[in-house]
Amino acid sequence: MNHKYYNVHTHKKPQINNEVCIRNAYLTPIERFEPNYFLSTGLHPWHVASISAKELMSRLEKNCNNKQVKAIGEIGLDKFATDYERQKSYFDMQINFAAQRHYPVILHQVKSVEGVGSVIKDFHEPIILHGFNGHVSVWEQLNRNGKTYISVGSNCLNPSAKLLQTLKDIPLKNLFLETDNAAVLVQTVYEKIAGIREIETSKLMEEMATNFKSVFKTNI
Repeated sequence: MNHKYYNVHTHKKPQINNEVCIRNAYLTPIERFEPNYFLSTGLHPWHVASISAKELMSRLEKNCNNKQVKAIGEIGLDKFATDYERQKSYFDMQINFAAQRHYPVILHQVKSVEGVGSVIKDFHEPIILHGFNGHVSVWEQLNRNGKTYISVGSNCLNPSAKLLQTLKDIPLKNLFLETDNAAVLVQTVYEKIAGIREIETSKLMEEMATNFKSVFKTNI
């Protein structure tokens, strides 16, 4: 029986003893992080003005030499952020890098479903739509490769009507849970979503363990 809480996206180190997390490292050198948890690396769309394309790819290449890195992310598009054309260029570069290296992608998407869809249309690795807060139809639209997941965090504690319906409709095999940068324990997120799905928390933990181990190729 699984006794671990898998947290697919967080900006913090594990907060409880039985948490297995993927911490967002941005493009920070991997040696600055403790070695006892997993990491994702990539350029967030909010920060595209801060770095050249050459430096971006150099840092990605270097960070991905470390086996702690399990995903490229969070990357994506955000209509509320500046320099949308540069966002698209950098997003495309990182998607191509992930495809070449066979990495899953942790995706940031705000008001950019069509733009994201055009970039990922030929991407065949797993995609995690992090911080998902939309209708299940958005997931269906982006799930072109049959390997697309949604990830839900503290927004489930007071969900909108559309997110509540999504959490009832999404197959558990396409779901991940996260804490992002919220002041909430991953255990709390699990308990809330188990209640929404009307299943035991232990059953949800088993399902999330299966998803995590499959996508990120780990036995932990």
